[in-house]
Amino acid sequence: MYFDDAEYHLVASLSDGRVSARVTDWRGRTLFEGDHKDIAPERNGKRYSAPDASFDLWAFILNRTGFETRSTSVAEVRSWIESFGGVHLYLNGLRVAPYGNPGNDWLDINLRRVQSPEERPSTNTSIGRVSISDTDGLLSQKTDRSGFIENHEFEELRAFAQDALEWMARRRLSAAEARRRKERAATPTRSEQSRDSLKQQIERAPANIKDELTTAFTTYDRERQRETDALRREVQLYRTLSTAGITAATFAHESGGYPLKIIAQSVTAIEFRGMKYYSDTYEKHLANPVASIRHACDSLGVLSSATLQLVNSDKRRMGRIDLNVVVRQVLSTFSPLLDGRDVKVIADLSPVEPYLRGTEAAVESIITNFINNSLTAFESSPDAQRIVKVKTDVIGDTWRMEFSDNGPGISGIDIKDVWLPGNTTRASGTGLGLTIVRDAVADLNGRVNAMPHSELGGATFSVEVPILGVS
Repeated sequence: MYFDDAEYHLVASLSDGRVSARVTDWRGRTLFEGDHKDIAPERNGKRYSAPDASFDLWAFILNRTGFETRSTSVAEVRSWIESFGGVHLYLNGLRVAPYGNPGNDWLDINLRRVQSPEERPSTNTSIGRVSISDTDGLLSQKTDRSGFIENHEFEELRAFAQDALEWMARRRLSAAEARRRKERAATPTRSEQSRDSLKQQIERAPANIKDELTTAFTTYDRERQRETDALRREVQLYRTLSTAGITAATFAHESGGYPLKIIAQSVTAIEFRGMKYYSDTYEKHLANPVASIRHACDSLGVLSSATLQLVNSDKRRMGRIDLNVVVRQVLSTFSPLLDGRDVKVIADLSPVEPYLRGTEAAVESIITNFINNSLTAFESSPDAQRIVKVKTDVIGDTWRMEFSDNGPGISGIDIKDVWLPGNTTRASGTGLGLTIVRDAVADLNGRVNAMPHSELGGATFSVEVPILGVS
């Protein structure tokens, strides 16, 4: 049918518990080959406890450019995959349902793509089969014929196919990285060659326009260099922040367990012994310091849990997101930290529960960055009572959230520039928090707005995103 038009073809075989595989392109050329230790490094040479099997997967890149030299069209292949896509399973030559049926992603191909999308196929862009030769009867079908009993041998068979997919993804990602490195290395050379070629053309230009062309080129070259320098700084900033995020996650993982528990237990012991042995003077001399340590410990606990929640891979999965529920969860997580900073939170959430399709991580990042923005603003606020107000409404098919505080508001920066990366009035700020908010809202097909001063006195940020419905 259309198998020959696949961009690449994975062929993996399981024989006597050991796996081997290769990947070929649409011309039939071998791109990668791997043996058991390459494909299943985590097994440390251990064999699969499954019957012999073979796994074929044909993956397509469904764009017109890739099919310009093919005999078929993108529309034809897409329609075919919609009807027959997915990985089907065959036992001794006979197909076993429901594996590969619509909605039955028994190898979790789509889930793995959501978690790490680069260089991975989905059930919408691939078709495959796992063929099993089970002469020893290691696999048993359910009595209602709705697939196999998921015993150890079946799980090992699934692991074989999933490991082959992971190996292919690693190899393709490694090849893509090599291409990017080569392109990055070649880009300056190509740019210099183009620049020199243009200068040579200007030199050959008639004398009456040569000076004008030289001036125009010099101006363009200067602006291009300025843009290049700005982009380089921005990339470096993102890399630095990524490193900081990794470090913060490591710290959160370590401190959120044993160290904080020891501090909390020690504070409780000091409190108990102080009240027991110094009952007359405890309140006067020890109560406040002990309470301060406890509050600080709670704040560290919030930072640890919030950091780990943000990097939780499950929250990056696409699915139904109950918006008000996420707002409540984030506010609850940050509650000890906000209480410790004397911040009063007013939550005025819509009576109906709106939902949309997206990732929880995107919505959490919006709210978290707004909280961080307010806490930063309060550092220069003289008000003893600090207030944050979160208001949500549902207007037609749109969810609207307003986030306000009674800080000093926005000053020293043009209101339209607050969303731009690197723009901040803080000496130690990154200027990326609101940029992340803007991009996260855009990913949800929404829009953002900012007012420098509003009802509470401080800034107000509003978010509007389309929803699927309410419950």
